[in-house]
Amino acid sequence: MPIEQVDLEIKYISKTKEKDEMKAFSEIKKKPVKRIKIGIFNFETGKNVSLKLPHSEMIVETLAFLNEDKLIMISKDPLYRAYIFTKEDNKFIHQSTIKVESYDEKIFLSNGRIFIYDENLGSITKWDINTLKFEAYFLFDNSFEVDNMKLDDNGVLLFVYGRKRVDNLYKDPYPCLFC
Repeated sequence: MPIEQVDLEIKYISKTKEKDEMKAFSEIKKKPVKRIKIGIFNFETGKNVSLKLPHSEMIVETLAFLNEDKLIMISKDPLYRAYIFTKEDNKFIHQSTIKVESYDEKIFLSNGRIFIYDENLGSITKWDINTLKFEAYFLFDNSFEVDNMKLDDNGVLLFVYGRKRVDNLYKDPYPCLFC
């Protein structure tokens, strides 16, 4: 399933008739957008699926359904975390949280796997979201900035594409491929 980059700030509005009504703010304009309901709708049952967020206000960076009963939400603010929800009785329940150390990290999702790239260390960690277990650690030269990673259908890391950081010795960064 392709993952879309989302920049959406979610704030609960306390003085409304409906407690699940929220206000969305665009990161680009920094102005409030009209009041909208944010939720998950089950087309088979025709009902909204409730979702209890870990914080009353958060900026969501990435949101993806992993299968019928798992949802992953990666937040930028107030804490940079990956939240995993499981569906029980038509409600999404917060199952666990993966702590991401810094804002310099990039996250890629593929087939139930999460790849977290740490720019400062020059490393990629691989986690299985279904079992919540650490799977692999890739360490490479941290003088490169990762632009993208390519994975196969099973979530196996095929290669990492990046550029050498600009320094005093080299005028222009050159493309690089890690395999």
